Amino acid sequence: MKYYALLIFQFLILHGLNAQIWLVDPLEAIYPDQNDLSSFDNTWKADFPLGTEADVHVLLNIPIGSVFEIVAKKNGIPLNNIVWNELIDVPVEQNTGLDSRTEQF
Repeated sequence: MKYYALLIFQFLILHGLNAQIWLVDPLEAIYPDQNDLSSFDNTWKADFPLGTEADVHVLLNIPIGSVFEIVAKKNGIPLNNIVWNELIDVPVEQNTGLDSRTEQF
């Protein structure tokens, strides 16, 4: 495997709002209501085989009602909006069940 810097995130907050961004390993458990932010960072590196898709979770903390824009680039070229997906919070009973990650933590 060869390391590639796949995504460079530019986080643009309009109107000078106070906001934060973290990049999180997609295998790391994150929650819509509470996270241990001390274990996350605004940079993230991983190795991926050539020809595969690379994932990273983008965790944002922005004031409610804020207007913001996130831009992803590969080798300085902006990627189109098709690269983005939204994680939707659901009750654990509908997602992985009570006997998976929930009991591990």
